[in-house]
Amino acid sequence: RRVHGDILSVYFFSLFLSLSLFFSTLLLLAQCTLAGTMDCECCTTPYRDATVAPAQPSALFWVPRIEPNMTRCTRQFFERNVLDYDTKIADGFFDPGRALGVLMPLSALLYNAQPNNRRETIVIDIRSDTALVRFTNSCDAMLKSVSSAKTRAVLLALAVSNFMGGITDDLPRRGEEFVQQLQQKLGINVVPIGQVQHGVCRHRSLLFKYMCDRYSIPCRVIRGEYQHRSDGSLSEGHSWNLITVDGQQWLCDIMHRPGALFDESEEKVQHYRRHVKNRGLVELGGAGMMSLPLPLSNQQPHASPANPESACALTQRCAAAINENAALRVRLGEAEREIRIKDLQIERLVTKLLKLDPRTVL
Repeated sequence: RRVHGDILSVYFFSLFLSLSLFFSTLLLLAQCTLAGTMDCECCTTPYRDATVAPAQPSALFWVPRIEPNMTRCTRQFFERNVLDYDTKIADGFFDPGRALGVLMPLSALLYNAQPNNRRETIVIDIRSDTALVRFTNSCDAMLKSVSSAKTRAVLLALAVSNFMGGITDDLPRRGEEFVQQLQQKLGINVVPIGQVQHGVCRHRSLLFKYMCDRYSIPCRVIRGEYQHRSDGSLSEGHSWNLITVDGQQWLCDIMHRPGALFDESEEKVQHYRRHVKNRGLVELGGAGMMSLPLPLSNQQPHASPANPESACALTQRCAAAINENAALRVRLGEAEREIRIKDLQIERLVTKLLKLDPRTVL
């Protein structure tokens, strides 16, 4: 009897534990269902639907990292509207847009700004943005057997365009609407670039620059405006890229013509005017091909002379060129003086003709 009693006690105790575990699991599932948790399309981390409760930074499917210091590329792009060839986009780069008066730290933009109609802050987060990591991995596989830098640049431009929605007639409207929905879903104005499935020029140009930096293709991203008419009467804010391959610069516009490369002699290049900040004012420059000098790291190195005689000959040619330049300046000055004399003579003759009686002239 004692043995049977012990067996029954163990049996009922096990049954009690099983029932407790079963009801605890049901209670947990009910709580999750009421909370409205779901899996995001971009990663496997659960986040809280914005329609149920306001999203907080701890509940996001993407949690941005707060860097203590601003990266050099962030400050350069904000102050100059240009990311140059020798400036690589680093992890933690963010772009709050050209309309922001003062560049604030990412922490201030992240926790002090609720979703509104102001332009979003774009963030390059290499470690936390899983969609960006997947895109870079797919590009690695695509370019594995491609050695030409120009071909790589064209393929990257097409890949960025396809990643961000391709080319459609309503792309600007669709892109802005998608970004606003993403801001509402995140609950903040800070948006990781890998989550932008329908991106416009500001997203595409930055992502293309980041990918070119990754594959050591010299790339420059410029912010300015695109003038649809030559007189500038119809223009819009725009961002585009320049790449340098084999010593030649090419303009690349992933918003208008992804995959196409334009050199400086083509008429389309004249429609691009970069924004130059000068003492708080914004002035218009060129497309950035000739109006911006090449950094020293991207200029072609000069061959060192093989012997002293070649160096001497080079010095003599330089001196001859300087003398010829001086002679041309003298001739130009003489020509300008002759033009001024001719202008004075024409003015005197016109004055005399005006004083004459028309009837006498006829």
